[in-house]
Amino acid sequence: MRLYISCSLLLALAFMSSTISAFQLQQQSMLSGFTPSLSFMTSSSISSIPITSRGKDCLFQRKKNHQQMMMLASYRLPLPDIDAISNPRSFSSKVYSSRKHVGTVLVGKRMTNLAQAKSDIMEKTNNKILDNMSAATNSKDDSSTAILEDIKNVPIGSLSQELMHDAIQAMKDLSSSLSTTAVMSTNQKKNKQLKKTIHVPKQKKKDHHHQHTAKESAIIVESILNRLIQEKDSSSSSPRWAAANARTYNLAIKTWANSGVGGSAQNAENILRRLIHSYETSSSRGNDNKGPEKEFRDISLRPDVFSFAHCYSAWYNLAMNESEKNNAKASSTALRKADSILQLMAESLIGSSDQAGIMKHHDKLTIDFNVALDSWSKSGERWAPHMAERFLLFIEKTSDTNEGKIGPNVRSYNIVINAWAKSRDREATNRAEFILKRMEMRHRDKSIKSLVAPNRITYSSIISCWSNSGKKGAARKAEEIIDRMIQLRKAGNKGVSPDTISFNSVINAWVKSGEKGIVAKSESLLQRMEDLYKAGIADARPDIRTYNLVLSAWTKEKGAPAAEKFLKKMENMNIAGNNSTKPNLVSFTTCIDAYANNGEPKHADRILRWMEDSFRNGNIDAKPTARSYTSVLNAWSASGRRDSGQFAEKILSRMEKLHEAGDEHMKPDTRTFNALINAYSNSKDRTAAMKAEQVLSRMKSLHSAGDPTVKPDVISFSSTINAWSKSGEKEAPHRAEAILNEMKEADIQPNSHSFNAAIAAWSRSGQKGAAQKAEELLRKMETLYDEGNNNVAPNVFTFTSVMNGWAKSGERGSAQRAEILLKVMEVMYKQGNKAVKPNVQHFTTVINAWARSGEREAGEHAEKLLERMDKLYKAGDMGVKPNSFTLTAVIDALAKSGERDSVTRADQILKRMEQLYKEGDVDVKPNVRTYNSVINAWSKSGQINAAQKAEGILKRMETLYEAGDEDVKPTVISFSSAINAWASSTDPGKARKTYEILQRMEKIYKQGDKDVRPNVFTYTSVINACATCYGNEKEMDEALYLAYSTFKALEDSDYGKPNHVTYTTFLKACSRLIPTEGRRRKILSTVFKKCCSEGQVSENCLAQFRYAAPQDLFVNVMGGIRTVDIDSITVEDLPSEWTKNVKAAR
Repeated sequence: MRLYISCSLLLALAFMSSTISAFQLQQQSMLSGFTPSLSFMTSSSISSIPITSRGKDCLFQRKKNHQQMMMLASYRLPLPDIDAISNPRSFSSKVYSSRKHVGTVLVGKRMTNLAQAKSDIMEKTNNKILDNMSAATNSKDDSSTAILEDIKNVPIGSLSQELMHDAIQAMKDLSSSLSTTAVMSTNQKKNKQLKKTIHVPKQKKKDHHHQHTAKESAIIVESILNRLIQEKDSSSSSPRWAAANARTYNLAIKTWANSGVGGSAQNAENILRRLIHSYETSSSRGNDNKGPEKEFRDISLRPDVFSFAHCYSAWYNLAMNESEKNNAKASSTALRKADSILQLMAESLIGSSDQAGIMKHHDKLTIDFNVALDSWSKSGERWAPHMAERFLLFIEKTSDTNEGKIGPNVRSYNIVINAWAKSRDREATNRAEFILKRMEMRHRDKSIKSLVAPNRITYSSIISCWSNSGKKGAARKAEEIIDRMIQLRKAGNKGVSPDTISFNSVINAWVKSGEKGIVAKSESLLQRMEDLYKAGIADARPDIRTYNLVLSAWTKEKGAPAAEKFLKKMENMNIAGNNSTKPNLVSFTTCIDAYANNGEPKHADRILRWMEDSFRNGNIDAKPTARSYTSVLNAWSASGRRDSGQFAEKILSRMEKLHEAGDEHMKPDTRTFNALINAYSNSKDRTAAMKAEQVLSRMKSLHSAGDPTVKPDVISFSSTINAWSKSGEKEAPHRAEAILNEMKEADIQPNSHSFNAAIAAWSRSGQKGAAQKAEELLRKMETLYDEGNNNVAPNVFTFTSVMNGWAKSGERGSAQRAEILLKVMEVMYKQGNKAVKPNVQHFTTVINAWARSGEREAGEHAEKLLERMDKLYKAGDMGVKPNSFTLTAVIDALAKSGERDSVTRADQILKRMEQLYKEGDVDVKPNVRTYNSVINAWSKSGQINAAQKAEGILKRMETLYEAGDEDVKPTVISFSSAINAWASSTDPGKARKTYEILQRMEKIYKQGDKDVRPNVFTYTSVINACATCYGNEKEMDEALYLAYSTFKALEDSDYGKPNHVTYTTFLKACSRLIPTEGRRRKILSTVFKKCCSEGQVSENCLAQFRYAAPQDLFVNVMGGIRTVDIDSITVEDLPSEWTKNVKAAR
């Protein structure tokens, strides 16, 4: 804290000093004409560079401008050109007016929620500011064009001071607004990767419009310059009042350099060379206090560092842009041009014949070098570090030729190293290390007159570079730098002694590394810091950030419980007197997040309560924030527990109570309520969707009552729609679509997530017409997207949901509709829309749709789709490689199609899968569903050997399972399908075969395998095999015995009770297998009466009894039923007790 206060005081004193001398600097500048352009000015250098100001309010305005610059910096927005704020009238109404578009406001000197909102609002902010700047630029174009016309209409030599002032101001306005727009466009390019669409022509049109405006601005600025030059050449007024000086030339050079249009770099160079020529051919009369008047060059036309820096950056940027386009020749030419500008700078500024004038300002030249380097370093351009390093090395080389009189200093090198540290370029660490080695080499080389000894900042920047790199071994490299700093200190160089920041960067590198042993490494570094502090090195004392980093290491490697123990240790150390270990907001939040990310919301809530207690006991640094509560709320949301919504409500209630008690920062906002809605959405509570909608309604009511902080946003609505989508309730799709429509009424634009949730609600509902409804929403998205709303671009999830809807619908033509959607995706992908690239899941979904369709040609369609996938995969599309699910779906389609030889093709696919798996392709390993599908295909094939084939596959599954393959463990479906295959066969021994399989199932089940528990369908299939058995009298008697035994076993079992199908099948068996009428009559009567008493008489059961029973028996059983004709009796005529369980059985 003392360090921060000291730095603040020093900055304040420097600022006051520069402000007090503003009038003197202004007078000196106007007399000499040597006023450096400050287009590279940043907040860090504002107090070190002279600024030309006007008017009696100069001091006040400079202070105000400085404050505004700092506020802009806190927003992470591009700083305006300093030229743009030298005029009080222009600054706040132009560049800074964009501040109102940022999604948050300043509170005191801090921004309330930048960290949380940065990723969400960056692009929106950039767009708004760009629009604002574009409007401002258009306005300036109009006024500047008018000024240009005004000065053209004035005879040469007659321009008034006021008109010249307006002309220069117009140049500044256009130049500054163009540079700000250029920086914002750079930020947009970074975010553009998130929104790639196929609407390329629209984007190109927008870019073309921007370039047209930039070119016009540059032309206007150059035209004004030309008119001012004419005025200067013809004016009889004193040269010191001439408006055509180096500064105005610089404005024109910079405007062309920042325009980025074709020919901009060459135009910038042309103006630079005109400036050099004007200076070299200029003359003015003056007295050097050593004699009579002499002829001197007009120093107001002397080019400065920025004249060349603007031009150099224009050529360098062009070189990099051409390189990205793979235009090597153009890139090489532009790079040579950039180097030639640097050479020209050396000749003009350092190798000039006017050595006296140059040396008089040599310190100023070095400062200007650093300002230029710092500006590139902070520009955010991807190649800025490359450009800065090239510039630095050139200055370094030039310095060697002038015996170090003019050249880089240690700050120059540190700026470039820091630029690499922030760049995250893959070569950043290598380049930073290279510059460090050059510094160390030059420092050791006594023949080089250069004071560039690396200092603490140098080494700390290298550590930061390694820490940010994310490379394997980066933490180890960072620690090696610390070791080198300690060794250098021991050798007597106290200026490089590592401080707390250096150590913290190394610990942070270890924490981010993900390597094993990060806790041990972090603890070791912490111990070294404590040892150094005890040895008298106060700068190395561990602070709370140090301990929090070590705490973070515990969470990552040892888990939340271990981290909690370390947090407790920190608290105990603080109680014992170590103020550096007093847990703060970050400490507790780290533990809360650890438990939250581990899916343990109760423990996260417990840490939050510990945090609350700590604050109540006087630890003001541990005051929970809304973010602390929201983190716990999100933990409950992610838990998926049935009661997660209830617990989330309690967290919200605690926040509301704290706010009501006077804590303004604890007021629940939109994000808090969104987390609560999401908690309900993810919970398994049947009433979750209704409760989520109630929370949404509450938000709408609060907002309508005047609370702007809880205005429902797109996330609020989308999460509520998602809650309904997951609910499974009958009204879910209707509510989901209704809420989607409400968004338009609330003036909130739905996005892809909103539509996708509503589409999923329809697709999952299984209701009649649901797939059509889902597709209608898809068409609506496409319409909005075609109209230019990129936020509703259909994506993979959209098409997947609609396809699933059709696949599950079972409606006629549903498979065809699903396949059409797949083809639409393929066309869109070929047209450039990468967001809808079909993958294996989409093909598999369509194949499943054909399998469920029941259409005869389903198998043929499935096989064609499989062939298409194979072709795409062999062409290099790895995303559509068929897997076991795909091939199983094809088998299923073949099994259900009923096509001739379809079962043979299904069996061949299974064998192909087995062979590919043996060859090492694990993606197509057959699973239990694959084998079950083939067994089912054989059971329905009607082929003579179908039963033998089906049982053969079943035995193969049993063998593989016994050998250890858990994926093919037979289930009840496997056995039941094999039994059904035998039941459908004409083999005379099928009754015995089915009965043996049933007994095998019972044995396996009793041994503990719950997956083969026989069910009613299994027993009924065995009875059916007996009922359809043909053979001699002995075989028929055995079949009857097996049928009765099976029926009796089912009655006595815990697997279920005979249903109407079982009774129907058993009546059929009795009718066919009992030869004597008397015995058959008795059994039929007994069985049917039992069926009546069980309430299982169905239409088929009644028909079977009528067919099997003699007429008198049927009349006798039905005698109690009053009807005109006994033969016309239907189930509707029967007592309800006889049929009461049929529907339940179905």
